Amino acid sequence: MPPKAALKGAPPAPEATLRIFGSFFLSEMRTMFAILELNEIPYQLAPMDDMDILTKEGNAKYLGFNPSGMTPTIVDGFYTIVGDPPTLYKYICKTKGVEEKFY
Repeated sequence: MPPKAALKGAPPAPEATLRIFGSFFLSEMRTMFAILELNEIPYQLAPMDDMDILTKEGNAKYLGFNPSGMTPTIVDGFYTIVGDPPTLYKYICKTKGVEEKFY
């Protein structure tokens, strides 16, 4: 999802520390976005299309921080979180203070 436009006079949005790699067309990604949006957790979408993983250079760049090549992937500061979607949802909920009902 593109970032929301700032309202006139509104304070600046907090800096996003979560970078999400994947395609918006995956149902797992849409679930992750719902958790993030409903809990107003700032994030940055890094679509796989922008990295062009089908090229040798793009694929090498992605595999540099995610050797398994799985999607979706979360990069949170210095940490790369790779796993099945429920693991990613649980990571977001545990580290960002979200209620248990979301996973």
